[in-house]
Amino acid sequence: MKTSSVYWFAVAALPFLAMFSCSSKPVPPETVKASVRLAAAKTMVGPVIGAPRSSAEALVASFEYKEGSRVDIYWPPAFAFDRRLPLALFAVSIADSRFRKDTGGSATELASYISWCSVAASQGVAAAIMTVVEPAKDLAELAAWLKRRQKQLYLDIGRVWIWACSSNWMAASLLTAKGGALEREVAGISLYYTSTSVMTPLPARPVPVEVLIPDKDTPSDMQGLASYASKLKASGHLVHVVHIPGGGHSFDSNYDSPDTIAAVSGTLAFMRGCLGIASP
Repeated sequence: MKTSSVYWFAVAALPFLAMFSCSSKPVPPETVKASVRLAAAKTMVGPVIGAPRSSAEALVASFEYKEGSRVDIYWPPAFAFDRRLPLALFAVSIADSRFRKDTGGSATELASYISWCSVAASQGVAAAIMTVVEPAKDLAELAAWLKRRQKQLYLDIGRVWIWACSSNWMAASLLTAKGGALEREVAGISLYYTSTSVMTPLPARPVPVEVLIPDKDTPSDMQGLASYASKLKASGHLVHVVHIPGGGHSFDSNYDSPDTIAAVSGTLAFMRGCLGIASP
């Protein structure tokens, strides 16, 4: 009699267990295609040269990670939201008010960032671009928010590749420094014509770093970046320096040449290698 009671109790509980099992899977976010964002983008700095056509089919959704600050997350085209993906973080170290003044829109609205995120997502990873008010503080808070929400967002924050350009490495470098919010998670870094100083910290752990130097950018800034690359090498990082003959600032969006196309393709291969993703 006791065995029978246990049996029927288990049978009666099955629908509830099934419902619990189904509800434990996070509900996928509502997304639009990257092409929708690109159609409405600010084009002071255009889309990435050499972007694969499939990148326009990437999926994107917007979130508020703190009051007044936004992060847009991109997933691969036709992503089924059935697994967690490593993250390509396109870092912004410029306050949104200045970004709007300089470019006419937020980083999340700029064609170059929308394009880079969708191109990265087309390779089989998730990608993120954000707005910041207090860059160093907000980037750390964003990293903490992403870690808390990684299951719901189908992210694997244990593997993060960081891309930064121009002045956007200044605050972002603190994420990878000793005690930084992504010190342990960073798997690789790409620096495109970034400004650095003697105070710019190095990543605490030795990780692969790609450095792109356009030969017609501001000489003093590119000399500083070359010096930073030398410091990275001396501290044990695996560093790959790429020079772009004839290229200037924002060459990846405004200098249509075989060198640019090769550089973008090389960066995507570098990203995949850092994050352990096979070629699509």
